[in-house]
Amino acid sequence: MKTVVLLSTFDENAGDDLIRHGVEYLLGQMADGGWRPKNWTKSNALSASIELGPITNCTISRSNRIKRILMSRVERASMSKLNPWRYRKLLASDMIILCGTPLFYFSESRVFADYESWPQILLDVIRRKPTIQIVTLGGGSILSHQIDKMTTTHSKAIALIKEVVLAQKFYVCRDQLTIDLIRSSGVPSDFPLFVMPCPSIWARNRFGIKRSPQASTGRKVCISFSIESSDWATERNADARLRLELLKGILQQTKRLELEPTFLAHNDLDVAAFREAQRSVNEMTRHIVIRVDAKRLLEELSTAKGIITWRIHGAMAARSLNIPTFLFKTDSRFAMARDLGAVIAPNEINSQLSVYEYLADLALTTNHGSEQDIEQLKEKSISALKRQWNKYVVWND
Repeated sequence: MKTVVLLSTFDENAGDDLIRHGVEYLLGQMADGGWRPKNWTKSNALSASIELGPITNCTISRSNRIKRILMSRVERASMSKLNPWRYRKLLASDMIILCGTPLFYFSESRVFADYESWPQILLDVIRRKPTIQIVTLGGGSILSHQIDKMTTTHSKAIALIKEVVLAQKFYVCRDQLTIDLIRSSGVPSDFPLFVMPCPSIWARNRFGIKRSPQASTGRKVCISFSIESSDWATERNADARLRLELLKGILQQTKRLELEPTFLAHNDLDVAAFREAQRSVNEMTRHIVIRVDAKRLLEELSTAKGIITWRIHGAMAARSLNIPTFLFKTDSRFAMARDLGAVIAPNEINSQLSVYEYLADLALTTNHGSEQDIEQLKEKSISALKRQWNKYVVWND
């Protein structure tokens, strides 16, 4: 029985959870049983590098800037004091799977190499246990500038990318941008590195969720809204007033078209903004799902006619069910959803007409096709992944 540690976050972010559940499904397809999963959250990387003891339930929220800065400073100060006892679960495992997410990020003020301990911990595990097998499934990135500028301004981080990637059996990226970033670090061309869709699209397989046959003929439209989210890479804050006005316009259109909005909220601020928009158009729907988790998100989407979203994994979950999707672009990750057929709005300022057109088309259409194209892509991707797995991973020994 192999012990496989899944390195991710847990119950902190619906998008990360979708990826992890998708990885669990893919691992089941690769390993054919005989494995025992264990979870190790990236938040544990902080407690693993502090001598005083573990910090439990530590979530460094992007929206809580002060907390994030303080905690990251403690983490960086203690990186040289790695305590293997804190990550003994990793050392006791046969394999570590890094579950997607933007593992390599470069924003205006934050670079992963300065704010994350997991790369150093991973490399220390390999030094202590050379036989351990490590694979990334769905590795992503967020970039604030062109790659050639990254290689000159962040040479230390680029070098760390190379070291982390070459320590693995093979590396699966979820977009071409991440492939290009990794190759720019000096990873040789013969290292097994390839692209496949984000593992999040297999989460619905993990839960056995299918799209309702009545979804296309219904009137339900999901809105995955965020009043706070900004361009993550450039850290330009969202114009809350502009975004609220856009939401009001969307609700007016759903009312005019006799569509029924279901609001997927992630926090109380989103709910408050949605309620304000509802009051302005005299449309007080009760269909609000607060703090949506991965499974509930898929369940809600399975009965939806379409979705308008500011969140990338709202789009990915919807496209996995072949649901017509309108995504407002907030950072470089948008290409994942675009490649699966989502409609992308490059910005909010000039997107009002396009989102109204999307809703009008949605209201008139009663047949959005089957999930066959998506499923064929997923089957093809699994076949390619199996070939890499069988070639590079030692499983039956």
